Amino acid sequence: MALAGCGRDGAGPGAPAEPTPVAVPPEPAPPAEPPDTLDPEAPFPGDPDFEPQPLPADPPPVDEPPTSPTPMDAPRPGSLSRAGREAYEVARRAGKPLLAVLAPVGPRARRERAGVLGALLRRRESLPVLALVEVACVPAADASALGVPAGLDAMPFAVLVETDGREPRGVALSLPLSLRRAVRDGLLDDPERFDDASDDRGHPSRAPLAAPSKRADRHVVVARARARAAFARLASALEAAVVGTQLPRRVAASVAVVSPARAEGFSAAVRRGIGLAPEVADEAAAVIRAAGDAAPDRRAFADRLLAAAAGRRLLEQPPPGARWGGEPEPFGDGSWCGTPFADEPPVAPRLHILPPVP
Repeated sequence: MALAGCGRDGAGPGAPAEPTPVAVPPEPAPPAEPPDTLDPEAPFPGDPDFEPQPLPADPPPVDEPPTSPTPMDAPRPGSLSRAGREAYEVARRAGKPLLAVLAPVGPRARRERAGVLGALLRRRESLPVLALVEVACVPAADASALGVPAGLDAMPFAVLVETDGREPRGVALSLPLSLRRAVRDGLLDDPERFDDASDDRGHPSRAPLAAPSKRADRHVVVARARARAAFARLASALEAAVVGTQLPRRVAASVAVVSPARAEGFSAAVRRGIGLAPEVADEAAAVIRAAGDAAPDRRAFADRLLAAAAGRRLLEQPPPGARWGGEPEPFGDGSWCGTPFADEPPVAPRLHILPPVP
């Protein structure tokens, strides 16, 4: 029997009503899948590191002040180390100034200076100027005795010391920061890459770079351009200090060594285009340079003689206090790290400055 007031299902008048169904919106369509392959030349939107960047065709603005030589005090040869005294005496007997590259104790600083000096020695444009000086690596502790004035912000890269006892006594040459970075990044190890103004992708020893590497590639090009500009300033400062207004002084010292008669013979050989043995040209380098300046049509010939003379003295055998070839640090068994693989292109031998010896 059904209860009074109850429905068929037994629900009373106070029972709650059934909830009304709510329509559920359809789920959004899933995003489109990216293609299986990406265009390597397509930039990544919103990521500045991978946006295509134009490569600079010209060197960027110079980020450093010009390399200006610092005048020096009178040298004190008696206070030099043994290596410094020997280098000073060799230059004095040859009637040439001494280009003393200061060798710090730390291997990293020596490696930086060795990279720059090695680049100077490997460049044929620098050799005619280097024929007029004696080059040696001496301990950095000799800086004061060589005449470097106190109070400099940084240790000079090298000092040009006059050995004739006359004024000016010499100049100190600084090492630009961009050259130190170039040595650290290996930009000076390969002269072809350092001298080439194009980007690295045109070099046969490197594979083409993909688009995501364009920004890094641009930084390499900029760094190399800045290093070339700094290197040119350093070479110009060295030539101004060695030649500049000092060429008559160099000639007088050279004539005193070789005798006036032989000096006149060397000048005549340059005017007539007669070749000289490298060791002979090295002996009278200043006379040959002056003869080339006096006859503009013979300047290139004189430079070739001087380059051969400097190459024999500085490339066939390393400057005192340095050595050619090998890697910076040997292993305990005497082998050298970094031996190139057979399929790698050859690179120029490195110059290494030896640890300073008091």
